[in-house]
Amino acid sequence: MKAGESMFRFPKASRKNNESEDLKKLYNQIANYCRKNLIDAASAEECTQEVFAVYFEKASQMEIRDPRAWLFRTADNYLHRFNQKFQQEKQEIFPLPNLEDDAEDMEDIRFAYEQDFDRFLEESVDIGKEVNRILSGLSHKEQTLYHQYYKENMSIKELMELYQVSSTAMKAKLYRLKQHILKCVQKLQQ
Repeated sequence: MKAGESMFRFPKASRKNNESEDLKKLYNQIANYCRKNLIDAASAEECTQEVFAVYFEKASQMEIRDPRAWLFRTADNYLHRFNQKFQQEKQEIFPLPNLEDDAEDMEDIRFAYEQDFDRFLEESVDIGKEVNRILSGLSHKEQTLYHQYYKENMSIKELMELYQVSSTAMKAKLYRLKQHILKCVQKLQQ
């Protein structure tokens, strides 16, 4: 198959040759639309084929006033069904834990994550001297934040109120702090 040529064979237009040309243009538009919304070319081609198969079936049964709008709506419906099926398959392969959105669960998750981080620090370096050396490389603000979050176990909510910043800003500060610490640990391991 040549580039730009579709696998779908258009029927000869019974009225005019223009109708067939219009359908070919629409086919290319729908194919591009499907390519933009799907991961791979095979799925996009399948989407386009399905949309036009339904179009020709319905066009023989009823009059379609605006074929372009009808085709794009049908493509949207197909993409919606495809994405639902993909999400179900992904959920079956990678099931997510059923977490409640309350503060206690989030704190448990944070605590488990922090234990992993602390364990990483302990396994990575001779804890006494090396941690002090790493922490001495932090700015005064970073040392204070480290002490409050890791040693005093202050929650993100408490830190937000103390620093008068949003949740996103506080998480970003903590992320940057962790990255800085990890870089220091990696330097020590080299």
